[in-house]
Amino acid sequence: MGNYLAQHVYAAPIAAFGTEHFTLTAAPLALAASFTAQWRERGKHVLTTIARYFVAIPVLFYSFEQFLRGDHVPGVPLEPLTPQYVYGHAIWTYVAAVVYALAGILLLAGKKTRAAATWLGLTVLFVVLVVYVPIAVVERASLDKGLNYLGDTLMFCGTVLLLAGAMPREA
Repeated sequence: MGNYLAQHVYAAPIAAFGTEHFTLTAAPLALAASFTAQWRERGKHVLTTIARYFVAIPVLFYSFEQFLRGDHVPGVPLEPLTPQYVYGHAIWTYVAAVVYALAGILLLAGKKTRAAATWLGLTVLFVVLVVYVPIAVVERASLDKGLNYLGDTLMFCGTVLLLAGAMPREA
């Protein structure tokens, strides 16, 4: 487990579990909240609040890491550098870091949560398309570098988009 953390997360604030896994636990909460009947509004509010914090805190950590290491791959902070063959390789991590910081602050504060989660999810999806798909194509023989990075980041994207769907609509 320690080797996994050393490879996938720089310095996990939740060392035993890892921020990536901590964030992914928000997916079932957001999904459950989106299926909760209207008469259980209070339970839905509790589930979405917990899911919101489970996404916001790691996203702020990811933003901080991405600002510190702009040459590394964006999305979920990983140790590898963004390959030179990725178009605009030098900018994607900083773009993701800015969106992560703004969305994380809004999610933590509970303001414009649906919009923040939607923009966060779309940013992660964009990062998948412009960074991780080319890496998966080039590294297709390596499950660890090719498919694993793509899959991890897509799971993170799905978690955030599930959260966006569970958030209440702002007027």
